[in-house]
Amino acid sequence: MNPTLARIHLRNLERAWDGAEVCRRRRAEVVAAAPVISVGVYNLIDLRGDQAHDIDYYAWEASRIIKIAGKVIAAGLRGKEDVVDALQRLRESAPQLEAFRNAVTHVEDNRTADDVGGGVRIRLDGGVEYLVDPRHEQHDLLGELVRTATAALSTLAA
Repeated sequence: MNPTLARIHLRNLERAWDGAEVCRRRRAEVVAAAPVISVGVYNLIDLRGDQAHDIDYYAWEASRIIKIAGKVIAAGLRGKEDVVDALQRLRESAPQLEAFRNAVTHVEDNRTADDVGGGVRIRLDGGVEYLVDPRHEQHDLLGELVRTATAALSTLAA
């Protein structure tokens, strides 16, 4: 990797993080504005009719960040160990993130796209599995991946 390519990756990393932040913020606004339905002792946020496009785009931006992090690792840049660690923590927290992104963005192989809505999968026991959840830990870990990849790229792009 050369300094020019490092600067391009830095710019793309910044754009992808900005996109993830926008998706996260808009998703939070949708949830905050959604009506609440009382069902017995439960109060449920009514997201029926929400298309959840921001979850799809969030996963897309996260995948862009992951791909750039992979390029940092492959190039052996100073600080790559931190990038490897950050990427591993993200993948442990969100093991289905990349598969979800592929299912909702690749029309040639999206057999599982209907199995997941809004980044969640309903399990047979009625529980919910969050495949993409920009609200909490996954977003924090994605931010850590951005910071470590930025630091590594900056050693070359300066």
